[in-house]
Amino acid sequence: MEYRRLGRTGIEISVIGFGAIRARGAEAVRAMLDEGRRMGINYVDTARSYGRSEEMLGLAMTGRRQEFYVCSRIQSRDFGQAEKDLETSLKNLQTDHIDIYQLHGVKDEEDLARSLKDDGAARLLQKAKADGRIRFTGLSSHHLDAAAKAVATGLFDTLVIPFSPVEYSAKHLQVLRICKNLDVGVVAMKPLSGGSFVHRVADTLSFILQHDIAAAITGTGSVEELRANATAGANLRILPLAEFDSLMAEAAQLGQTFCRRCGYCLPCDQEIPIRDIMMSDAYLRGDPNTVRMFGGAEGLKRFKAAIEECTRCEECVERCPYHLPIPDLLPEKVAFFEKVLMQLGGT
Repeated sequence: MEYRRLGRTGIEISVIGFGAIRARGAEAVRAMLDEGRRMGINYVDTARSYGRSEEMLGLAMTGRRQEFYVCSRIQSRDFGQAEKDLETSLKNLQTDHIDIYQLHGVKDEEDLARSLKDDGAARLLQKAKADGRIRFTGLSSHHLDAAAKAVATGLFDTLVIPFSPVEYSAKHLQVLRICKNLDVGVVAMKPLSGGSFVHRVADTLSFILQHDIAAAITGTGSVEELRANATAGANLRILPLAEFDSLMAEAAQLGQTFCRRCGYCLPCDQEIPIRDIMMSDAYLRGDPNTVRMFGGAEGLKRFKAAIEECTRCEECVERCPYHLPIPDLLPEKVAFFEKVLMQLGGT
């Protein structure tokens, strides 16, 4: 396994991180952590909004907390709630400190501004860093302008952004250059585009990690997936042009329908859970068992009822940075959900 310096934090993390968004049960998580450490993974990523992920990790890391660098995140933007969330994270993870604590999903510059106020969550990160409850600060964001503005404040040691064959542009590369200049450590999230590139794990991770990125976080649901990811991290290479071109061709095709889960399409006047419906497709293609994440049969019923309310106003299309034809795609995503559910016996 290759290790890289995470910017000015100075810590050396494995180029492949264990993304615990799909953590299901302490024993399963412990098995993945065991295999991950055997293969060299020392970086673990979770968030307060990932269901019981923090709790499962806390149980699985009992007696071995020192073996991992742990990153978690909060969606709260005010100081008081952020304080409560941090205490919950510490309790769930069964630790007295979190290595990296981040603002989760900063959606735009206005959202960032709320966090930077005197009573904002960014002040809590600085306070917790000073008193030792966290070691380093950071944020995650799909909004590259907000991300660049955030790191320019000097308040954040790390940044998590989507980076993949689909999430690849001149602006992405510019943000990486800014972070390198400021010595901010960058981690790539959604490297396999929600499972869309699981058939090319090694190529995709090599492509991502040939850039100025310390690590790629892969949402991992099994020991087998973890092995495939870790093996790729131990055998990184520069892709030949022909393979690079084919990867970009696949990404271009996928980009016409792929939801980046940024949530900019919301709010919907009809209260349709657009992001949940859109993102379900990528998760279900990567792992059919993630139907539980979306409520199973009840979730499908809810999605079906919701899309019946669509008026095709296309405000979501205008808001979407990628101008996806959302009203046309929603029924397709729901139909795929139903197909997967039927294959699993309707559970």
